Amino acid sequence: MITIDGDRDWSWRFRGICYTSKDNDPLSYESFFENKPTKRRRAVAMCSKCPVKKECLLEALEESQIWGVWGGTDESDIRRSLW
Repeated sequence: MITIDGDRDWSWRFRGICYTSKDNDPLSYESFFENKPTKRRRAVAMCSKCPVKKECLLEALEESQIWGVWGGTDESDIRRSLW
C-alpha cells in the first residue's frame, strides 16, 4: 500500500500469519514459492485464516508480483488478474 506521502506502508506484514507463526510452524517461507502442489496448498490454506489476506493480495497486484502465493492466491491466478 502507498501512503499519502508516497512511501510504502509495510506494517501489515507483521500481522500476517506467515510472519507471526514462522518460528512455530513447519510451513516455511519457502513454501509460499514452492513448485510442489502439496506445499503450495498448505500455504494457500494458511492464508485462508490470515487477518491481512486482502492487504497481501493487493500488494502483490500493485507490485505485479507474479511468483508465489500471496493473500491465498497462487501465481497462476495472480497472472490472470494482471493480464
